[in-house]
Amino acid sequence: MDSKILRDNRRFAGAFLINERGDVLLQLRDSDPSIDNPGKISVFGGSLEANENYRDGLIRELKEELNALFCDSELKFLSKIRKTESGITTDCEFYYIKLVDDLKSYTVSEGTGLILELSRAHLDDRLTPTCLAMVKELQSKTNYGYALATGEGDIERLDALDSVYGVDARRFVEYACKDIHPTTIIDYGCGHGHMTAFLAGLYPCAQVFGIDTSMEQLESARARYRSIIGRLQFIHTSELFEFDIKADIIFSKFVIIHQVNVDAYNDEILSLCHNNTIVIFIEPILNGMLVIPHIDAIYRANELTIQLGLSKGINYSISKREIESITSRFDIKEFKVMQPILGSSNGKFIVARSFDQISGELIDRCICTTDETEKISRELWEFVADTTISCAGMQIIHLACSPKERLKYSK
Repeated sequence: MDSKILRDNRRFAGAFLINERGDVLLQLRDSDPSIDNPGKISVFGGSLEANENYRDGLIRELKEELNALFCDSELKFLSKIRKTESGITTDCEFYYIKLVDDLKSYTVSEGTGLILELSRAHLDDRLTPTCLAMVKELQSKTNYGYALATGEGDIERLDALDSVYGVDARRFVEYACKDIHPTTIIDYGCGHGHMTAFLAGLYPCAQVFGIDTSMEQLESARARYRSIIGRLQFIHTSELFEFDIKADIIFSKFVIIHQVNVDAYNDEILSLCHNNTIVIFIEPILNGMLVIPHIDAIYRANELTIQLGLSKGINYSISKREIESITSRFDIKEFKVMQPILGSSNGKFIVARSFDQISGELIDRCICTTDETEKISRELWEFVADTTISCAGMQIIHLACSPKERLKYSK
């Protein structure tokens, strides 16, 4: 690739190659200090030539870098972002290609080919910031990361989730932050922006940032809250390094349970804190649900959900590991445990819909059979329709924290 083209051109196309086993082929860049990101892991691809579209440019780059010719129909769109480095703004589009070929069969002409397990690829600290963000996006698109639907496809479930669990979250924020007059607020893992918009309304003089790894979620949030875009910004995690943000309030709800490396996530939160930042962590305990009268399907669905997380190296029910990671970095100022009752069909809908969304992955990972998932799903929807049965929802831990004194200036 001509380095002059890279400097002058402001469009880039990159691709991930993945196989049926869930491995991904990435580029380990040479250690030459004269190139961009020496010794780092990136995607295959490069800058576009004049009058070249993203797909044609990517096909050309893959031919040059892998000696492989792909057709347009093989390129599956992943995401697009705009990044600024050294004063140069680059519009990037990323794609992925699903292969049946052995990833080792490709001849890499630039750097070294590196095969990683996609479900754990984000743990490699050699990934460039943009590559890390796109790996997480790819995980969510291909069921190797976030297990539930995102974007427009999950509006109904997330709205129901907010209507049940968002009430206590809002009350806790108002209580824990009653003496704060923030100028900068972060909603980390903002999803569709429910809490981001609430924080913007609660603190009308503050600049509020909604941050997420999913472009689909961010696009949904921007569309939903277009009227207050300005002091409310929705940004991708890959763009975070462009902002020098130290927030007065950081809100993080149902995010830690999706992290393989909980310490790395809490270190990221800590890096966004100043001396007096208040951090709100809200996380669920799945095995605390109670149904009267007893329904086996609900308990089995929770058990399978936890097993699915463990198979991916994460814990969908907050436990000792996650709590110790928080308390080693933050002092707990306020602590509450709340558990709403799911009595209406809208509240109970969350249970059935969430299970249906993970059922395919449960089967793919041989955690349970198709027959069992269908039986559980059927019984869960019967539970939703039965007005005589109520369910105590997830127990939700609410923590208000501040950075430990010894860590405030170390990050």
